[in-house]
Amino acid sequence: MAGNCDDGFGRRGSGNRQTKCTGEERCAVKSRSSKRYMKDVSFHVLALGSYTWEMSAYSGQHNQQYKDVGRMEWQPPEGMNDYLKATRLCDCDDVKLKEKAKEIVGSAKNQEEAALRIFHFVRDKLLFGINYPDTKASKMLNKRIGFCMTKTNLHMALLRAVDIPSRCHLVELPRELFKNIMPKFMYAKLPATQAHPWCDCYLSGKWISCEALYEDSFYKTIMKTGIFTEEEMPTIDWDGKTDLILNTPWFVKDYGTFASWDDAMTEVKKSEAGMPPTNRIFGWLLLSMINRNIDAIRLGQHAAQQPTQ
Repeated sequence: MAGNCDDGFGRRGSGNRQTKCTGEERCAVKSRSSKRYMKDVSFHVLALGSYTWEMSAYSGQHNQQYKDVGRMEWQPPEGMNDYLKATRLCDCDDVKLKEKAKEIVGSAKNQEEAALRIFHFVRDKLLFGINYPDTKASKMLNKRIGFCMTKTNLHMALLRAVDIPSRCHLVELPRELFKNIMPKFMYAKLPATQAHPWCDCYLSGKWISCEALYEDSFYKTIMKTGIFTEEEMPTIDWDGKTDLILNTPWFVKDYGTFASWDDAMTEVKKSEAGMPPTNRIFGWLLLSMINRNIDAIRLGQHAAQQPTQ
């Protein structure tokens, strides 16, 4: 048992001791600090899948009731380095991004709850809208909008910042799916297919898809206006246990998974699939025109056309 402990937010202390258990077992803890004393206390620590859990307990100065100091700490399984490391775009080692990830996760008791909190942040705090696909994850924290490419990259980075492995799944979708958001002159020049990624995370010993594309209010609007039907896209809610993939009816090509959005974008550039511009000189004008159409849909001012399958 180590003499120092981690409170789940990267702070170390010498007052409490921790123990690690690889299964469900009872762990006795003794600890003494300058102002707090603990008698023997036992509690259950549960390991899920290949994760190892840690838990700290302490007593207040004026009572002997032990309390949980915060969220559990989890250790990622071996062989996951490629899905945890920082890249140029997925800069999960950025100080502000790491702080934001810990803020989002808060007092989550396990990795499933932490992943759910991150999912809802990415889905609902960033409204659906198009921006530069090569935007760094840390820069997305200051953005108001995001779409499949930038939301996926941010999603992956936030998960990695709290030691939950993440990867990118890439497919191609038909351009007809984007008819409602594109100005007519731009739509006419679109390639036949468009690249579309989403995030997978590793929970309870398996990879699970958790696509966080549309915020709840926008989803309800596009259902109401008939852009999609409930049969085509029945839900945008994720339970942390099963796959959530939104555009399944329209898959044209499935590239499989990549360790990062950097790698997936490299693959897109080699393919014939399209993606938004990365040129900062003229790209902003094209993006603003697309986002104007998206805002019109959001406000119910756009005549919707249902995509063909």
